[in-house]
Amino acid sequence: MVDVLDTNKPSCPKKSLLTSLVEALYAKRDEEAQGVLERLVRDHLDPDQNPEDLIYYVFTSALSKRLQSKATDEINLYLKKYENTQIDLFNLVARHMPFVGGAGQLANLHLAPHMAGQERVTYLNIGIGTGRQEVALLELLKEQDQLPRQMTVIAVEPFLDALTEAERAIREACGRLGVEVDVRTLHTVSEELTDADWESFRPTDGSPLLINSAFALHHIRGVGEEAGTRERVFGKLGALQPAAVVLCEPNSDHFHSDLPVRFAACWHHFSHVFDFIDRIETTGEEKIALKMFFVREIEDILGNREENRYERHERAQTWAARLQSAGFELMIDEEAMQKVARLHPLMEVVKHEGYIGLDYRGETLVAVFCGV
Repeated sequence: MVDVLDTNKPSCPKKSLLTSLVEALYAKRDEEAQGVLERLVRDHLDPDQNPEDLIYYVFTSALSKRLQSKATDEINLYLKKYENTQIDLFNLVARHMPFVGGAGQLANLHLAPHMAGQERVTYLNIGIGTGRQEVALLELLKEQDQLPRQMTVIAVEPFLDALTEAERAIREACGRLGVEVDVRTLHTVSEELTDADWESFRPTDGSPLLINSAFALHHIRGVGEEAGTRERVFGKLGALQPAAVVLCEPNSDHFHSDLPVRFAACWHHFSHVFDFIDRIETTGEEKIALKMFFVREIEDILGNREENRYERHERAQTWAARLQSAGFELMIDEEAMQKVARLHPLMEVVKHEGYIGLDYRGETLVAVFCGV
């Protein structure tokens, strides 16, 4: 199913209409866009008869957020029957999508050697979520009989419920494993951390500092009046001189402000994701549910106004260059790669210049970086 829209090549009517819809929206020809939207939905899309039409429905739904149309209501009504709680969808993704679980495993395998056997370590996670990766990291160190005796965990997270759960999970794991822990929580995002916050992350006892951020830094806006914000955040990371910083990020260009460019990148990335889902061994209902997990991302990338967009992914090479500009040397643990190489038969773990790619059909879907 992997099929990137290319306006320079002959295509079927639904592809042409979807491209025309993007062009009309970009040119602010709303009346024309509404006509194209309604024709596309009415005459060319029937996901119940043709499952491959679901990706068109999802992309058309995202673009339709820019318009008021009866077709928009029809699409939303169709997709609504597949709604599920986001936490249930995330658990499903964690089970079936090795690009998520594999990235976390690779990150932990790069962090663990810097923590192994230490008397005390400071660990900063920007966008900690519910702390699942930290619990797995502690379990990994336990298996290696290399748990540190004391840890300071600094958790930065904008969602309060997740932050609360992360603190609970980390305290429970450390108590069970016999690690003395001090958990500091900051209910905020990285770009709103103050100079005093950043300075407070620096260990004062000479113990190593480890920094981790998974699927979070692409939320930094860094456009318009906030241009350069990402570079400033990375400058702060470099100034802390951590023993290591590990990042996991999707590999695509959804940072671009031009809708046609962003649409092409979005289609390229998520058509690979949807194709992967179609090929895994699970039920048809679960495959649809997995795709629905990504609907909100696609809607944000294509449907929201530029100033309100949240999902601003960048290419892996951009993140690698940003780490290097902040003073980090990029390293790859090939032994760690081997440990996750057989995580899933459809996923390839590939050494690229400056990062490890979790690849599918020659395309890196998620990149893992380690800077020292």
